[in-house]
Amino acid sequence: MVNNLSGLALLCSTGSILVVLGIILKIPPIFQIILLIIGLALCIIGIFSLAKMLLGEKSK
Repeated sequence: MVNNLSGLALLCSTGSILVVLGIILKIPPIFQIILLIIGLALCIIGIFSLAKMLLGEKSK
């Protein structure tokens, strides 16, 4: 469970870093949009997976 938890935390933090980089960096708008979308998708996947894992452990 700890390995899964740290992996999901790493996934969420990677998504957050991509979102911040997409906002801060002076790159063409299309790359900013791509970074924002990928970062948001990683955050959402990580949060839902984390919630599913924690609720699954609680119900056992």
